[in-house]
Amino acid sequence: MNLICNAFAFISEYETGRLDVNRNNEDQIKEIYLKNSCVSLISAKRINPEEEVALCTNIELPKWCVDILEKEYIKIFLIPFDCFLFNKDTKWSLAFYKICVLKHLIDTYDFENICLMDCDTIVNKEFGDLWEEAAYGVLMYNTFDTYNHQMRKEIKKEFQRIFPSCDCRNNEYFAGGEITGNKIFIEGLITLCENIYDIMQKNEGGAQQFMETNFFGMQLINLSQD
Repeated sequence: MNLICNAFAFISEYETGRLDVNRNNEDQIKEIYLKNSCVSLISAKRINPEEEVALCTNIELPKWCVDILEKEYIKIFLIPFDCFLFNKDTKWSLAFYKICVLKHLIDTYDFENICLMDCDTIVNKEFGDLWEEAAYGVLMYNTFDTYNHQMRKEIKKEFQRIFPSCDCRNNEYFAGGEITGNKIFIEGLITLCENIYDIMQKNEGGAQQFMETNFFGMQLINLSQD
């Protein structure tokens, strides 16, 4: 069985990303993400009806959301945000819930392949070719940002600070909007993330930047070749 899922976490006062809303209106923030997730998961299930589709979350969902998901045969996995935690002021601090979810899914279930998508992702085709490619490594979105892109500059600076002996002249980073892999590769990915997280905890700053550096990407490449 394969799984297509969204991961949505909410913790009061934690950074939720770029939303043009009142940051103090927590109900509105949750509503926006959950409505997006309903569209995302419904599109996935209707085009891939044979696949398991689920919303993974750490909160109790409002009734309207539960009703919509259950009507479309989409499951709800309640998963605590209990690992890969960062300071609440860290940009995209809640985004690391994705890695937490992957760890729990691997530890708890026996899915052959997993695709974790951002809540604002819509699906318009079957996943057959994606599952086939997942047999060769972890699939993530390459941003293809140029050297003068501000985020890439920040990543390079943070990378050099944490790993001064590594060559990052051609550093590259991968966005977490889509993470796909089979069970073996996702297990390897989680192990890498745990090792990197331990290093990051010993080095202040750089949470969201470092997680997507070329070091991380090259490790994924090495993992797929082992």
